[in-house]
Amino acid sequence: MSICSRTLGAQALPAASLALVFALCPPSGQALAASSDCPALFDLYRACHSRGLEADSNRSCLEESAEDTARALAQCLGGNSRRNPRAAHALAELVCGTGCDDALSRRQPATRKEFTEAFCD
Repeated sequence: MSICSRTLGAQALPAASLALVFALCPPSGQALAASSDCPALFDLYRACHSRGLEADSNRSCLEESAEDTARALAQCLGGNSRRNPRAAHALAELVCGTGCDDALSRRQPATRKEFTEAFCD
């Protein structure tokens, strides 16, 4: 099961968030992130998963992970003015939210391979 599938089935999201997830979770075989962004995003997923193990809600996990998200976002944008910062921010939040949700649901963190298939391949 892909990370996007797990995210979509795991929680009741507000309509706006659900629309964003559907927009960012492409059909199989289409990547969300450039392969050069994958290491930073995988690190973000793992950091958010770790914080989620200690959090009491997805919101508190995301708040505790704000610095990790900002750091990953800066790495992904890396001064590339052609990248859309709003899309990069949405992707970073989706990655972190997935890590938080997986932890709060007591799921094992995704492996690098699972993460890469869901977000980068």
